[in-house]
Amino acid sequence: MKSFEKHVMNCLIGGVVAVLPIFGLAVFLGYMENQIAASGIGKLHFYFPGLGIIISIIIIYLLGLFVTTIIGNWIWGRFDKIFNKLPVIGQIYKTIKEILGYDTDTDAVFKQVVLIPSILGKGEELGLVTSSFIEGDIKKLIVFVPSAPTPTTGRLIYIDEKETRPLNITAADTFKTLISMGKTDLIEKGLKN
Repeated sequence: MKSFEKHVMNCLIGGVVAVLPIFGLAVFLGYMENQIAASGIGKLHFYFPGLGIIISIIIIYLLGLFVTTIIGNWIWGRFDKIFNKLPVIGQIYKTIKEILGYDTDTDAVFKQVVLIPSILGKGEELGLVTSSFIEGDIKKLIVFVPSAPTPTTGRLIYIDEKETRPLNITAADTFKTLISMGKTDLIEKGLKN
């Protein structure tokens, strides 16, 4: 009976993980459709239901195209620096970037990705180093161990640096791995490098 319950729970969790990005995208596109239709375009003779979704996809594509070019990347970097310096809003923007693992500055929240021994003593867990300190002559790390598939929750531990294995991946890649419940090869790539 336990294996059946475990099977059902694994399938339910896998289903939720599969549905969340699709649901999030559907909600976003529906919101954009409503906003564009309400902006006055909906009253024009060429408007048809779904035009807002098409416009949203085109805008997202063009933004992606822009920021992946050399000039666009440079401009986006300038925008990012300006946005970081704004009072209040800049701090919120920077915090969101740090939490999502996209801030790689020296003062970023997550300094490094490591594997730590599991609580049960079998296997290893993903951890994000937030800071370190010296205790006696031993270097200790403060590691946030996020939960999967919702990495915004977890626990904070203090551990000897010698007990960890560093990974050559970013915090953003770690979050992708956790949200997808390990359905990526990012950890394997991080161990090989």
